[in-house]
Amino acid sequence: MKALTAGVWVRAPRPAIFDLFGTTEGLKSWFAADAEIILAAGMYNFWGDHTPEEPVQFSGHTRLIRVTAPELLCFGWRLRGVESIVEVRLDERDGGTQVSVRHEGLQQRPENTGAMHDFWCAALENLRLRAMTGRPQRMLDYRQHTGSSFTLGIDIAGTPEQAFDKIANPEQIDRYFGQGTVVEPRVGGRISFGWQEGGPQTITVFEPGRSLAYRWKHGGERETEVTWTLGPTAEGTRLELCHSGWHATFESEAYRAGWFSFLVIAKAMVELGDDWRMVSIEGARHGEV
Repeated sequence: MKALTAGVWVRAPRPAIFDLFGTTEGLKSWFAADAEIILAAGMYNFWGDHTPEEPVQFSGHTRLIRVTAPELLCFGWRLRGVESIVEVRLDERDGGTQVSVRHEGLQQRPENTGAMHDFWCAALENLRLRAMTGRPQRMLDYRQHTGSSFTLGIDIAGTPEQAFDKIANPEQIDRYFGQGTVVEPRVGGRISFGWQEGGPQTITVFEPGRSLAYRWKHGGERETEVTWTLGPTAEGTRLELCHSGWHATFESEAYRAGWFSFLVIAKAMVELGDDWRMVSIEGARHGEV
């Protein structure tokens, strides 16, 4: 069994952050599709399409272990047939709240299922956005999806140019997932995140503020294509990602979870500006659990 520790600083008071973990409506606004939480009665349930493994109501996959408001919340969460333990600590720091999550007892990740690293990265970005903007946040749909392509989208309170900068500027990509990112900004140009296992390869579309596409090959997988499209909306920008070229029976949960975390990070970087810092995650190697 493995453990992950994750953390993020939020410019919001500790009681407000605790309510986002410890109330039904709070948790539903950034973490789970459905929830029923009554801490005084020892009830801590969440379920639905936005939860890994898509649990159903009152399936017994969660239980409240201990709570000390507004500093600590600990619950059991059955994943992959075994109960894991999640401990959330909230500390007042620098005029805001440091959120620290420790998730213990994680089983090895089955092939093509979403990594808990990606889940917690997106979840804590969503938590920070919910606390600092006051708006409910979009969550990943974990229902099974097979097919040769999938599309994800997110709405960003910013311009298409601002959003494009976060997915095409190597300096910005290196702030979250890159390791010496290279982007040659032209069709036929090289693009790399600096990952040893591969990833983006060659740019096929480069239209600043509108579209970016590139060939993708990771490890021994087949070559596929990633296409980002951006368009103005009444309140900002719609950013969409389509990953295509898979075989017809490909189960995309692992990739959907990873790419969704990219989308949420891009949104947070635009909307939070100087308050954005990368969610810290340590422990098991990415993709192991």
